[in-house]
Amino acid sequence: MGKRSRKKRAASLDARYERGLAHLAAGRTPEALDELQRVAEARPQDVEVQRNLASALFALRRLHEAKAALRRVLQLDPSLAQAWVDLSTVLSALGRPGEPMRAAAKATELQPDNLDYRAHLGLVLVDQGHLDLAESTFRNALSVDPGHGECAIGLAMALERRGDLGGARELLQPLVDRGTTVARAAALYGSICRRTGEPTRGVPAIRTALAAPQVPAAIPQLEHELGQLLGATGDADGAFEAHTRGNRALGATFDPAAHLARVEALERAFDADTLAALPRAAESAEGTVLIVGMPRSGTSLLENVLAAHPRVHGAGEREELRHAGLQLAKAVGQPFPAAVSGLSAAAATQLGRWYRERLAAGAGDAARVIDKLPHNVFNVGLAALLLPGARVLHCVRDPLDTCWSCYRQNFRDFHAWTTDQAWLAAYYNAYRRMMRHWETVKPLPMMEVRYEQLVEDPEPLVRELLEFLDLPFDEACLDHATSRRRVHTASYAQATQPIYRSSVGRAEPYREHLRLLIDALDDPA
Repeated sequence: MGKRSRKKRAASLDARYERGLAHLAAGRTPEALDELQRVAEARPQDVEVQRNLASALFALRRLHEAKAALRRVLQLDPSLAQAWVDLSTVLSALGRPGEPMRAAAKATELQPDNLDYRAHLGLVLVDQGHLDLAESTFRNALSVDPGHGECAIGLAMALERRGDLGGARELLQPLVDRGTTVARAAALYGSICRRTGEPTRGVPAIRTALAAPQVPAAIPQLEHELGQLLGATGDADGAFEAHTRGNRALGATFDPAAHLARVEALERAFDADTLAALPRAAESAEGTVLIVGMPRSGTSLLENVLAAHPRVHGAGEREELRHAGLQLAKAVGQPFPAAVSGLSAAAATQLGRWYRERLAAGAGDAARVIDKLPHNVFNVGLAALLLPGARVLHCVRDPLDTCWSCYRQNFRDFHAWTTDQAWLAAYYNAYRRMMRHWETVKPLPMMEVRYEQLVEDPEPLVRELLEFLDLPFDEACLDHATSRRRVHTASYAQATQPIYRSSVGRAEPYREHLRLLIDALDDPA
């Protein structure tokens, strides 16, 4: 290529890059991505081009691609602190445990005097449940700059997670009075007002924030909190509309047919005859308890009730079983679940030991360790092979209450199916089909736990649960809210309260709005 041609091509790429940046700044993200991808392909070593490509991918919720782009940036320049912050944000959105915190800490290590980076680290610490460290991070930063808004908001978030609603609102009130448009501050203020019985007080703060320009990820958070507030005031129509806007703003995608195909593949891989013939780990895992079910079916509440027992450790939502399936697939050279056909007894023992060692961290001398990942409903067959002796608790809640609670929740991206009534019904039907399969082939001892029974008359059920787990009855399980255990899922506020009954029948005022869902559910009850 001649010198003139190279100059012409460079000028064309420069123009394309400037158009991409202009589109990105104006919120025309698909157009921005088209331009930036072309430039990034031609300039793979350009750090700024790759960073802006990651920004466009993140705005479109193409999180895995955004992560890959930021990994490329950090390979080119590992000293770029802002790229570590960006990576931390993407990893948080992906729901990765531990990884966001490490990326955020790297940014503060590179630039320890940057209070914005310290604020980001504090927010990640809150999200990951490290409240003591988060609070000290924010307080140290505020001692340097008492007017740092992000640190004040972060400290309020840490206090709210501790249950200090008054302290959190005291920090937020001056910002709200000045008409803050920061989404985190407005949403948190609304949540606190709702939880203190003053929902109408929180609505103006949310509306003020929604009236201002917001990054795409902030809109679902604000709309869902507005829906929660309006629902608490009795405005069912306004609440449903807000939740629907929040779900649409997420721009998520879900393929019901592909998900059903996954369930069918699991049924084939773990049918009764195959399960009987497959090798199992040589070491017992009788101390392991899996809590499975639909999200918002009471799994967090159940874990907190049981973890109040002095001989039980709640390990939270763990991804180890899914990762074990991926490790097996890589070793065998087949996708999961077909890869179980190549499982050896030695591999089952090794993977089972790896799982148990990971969950044992922090468990002390507990006799039972709980893995409370609702989506392990799809991993019960694998658990039977790697964790012989484990027990499964299946949380069941009224289908409509469960689905409505999912629809109105600002979940992360791997819950895309919650954002559309047809998708939600398809996912729920597939979940019930999966559980019927496990109930038929019985890979592990299982007990069904009705949410309504747990909140209406807990003691008989708690006694039955502890008997199933071979544990003596302990009164602490009936007073779980006084335990110091922290819950880090979307249910953290509810799961740490005394058992209450107001969530039973919560979908009833929205029945007409949910007609599409009801008609599509196999068993709407």
